[in-house]
Amino acid sequence: MITQFGMSDRLGLVALEGSRTPMFLPVPTSGPKEYSEETARIVDEEIKKILSEAHAKVRNLLARAQTSTGRTCEVAIGQRGGRAAPVAGDPE
Repeated sequence: MITQFGMSDRLGLVALEGSRTPMFLPVPTSGPKEYSEETARIVDEEIKKILSEAHAKVRNLLARAQTSTGRTCEVAIGQRGGRAAPVAGDPE
């Protein structure tokens, strides 16, 4: 995303790499870097930032879903007089 499409606040809207498809192989490959080690370091930092933000969002969503699921279970058990719903295949 960062090197091919320029999706970085720090590097701006610049594509550092293009898609490379060899003439005889229909599979894109990567070639030598066309940017400095400093730029590569910034790219790595931007990738880490994107992954960290996505990880935090997922953890937040899962925590909210867990809370919501827990409440739903409590309500369902409460409506059954404290008994859990039978599970298919379990003896009652």
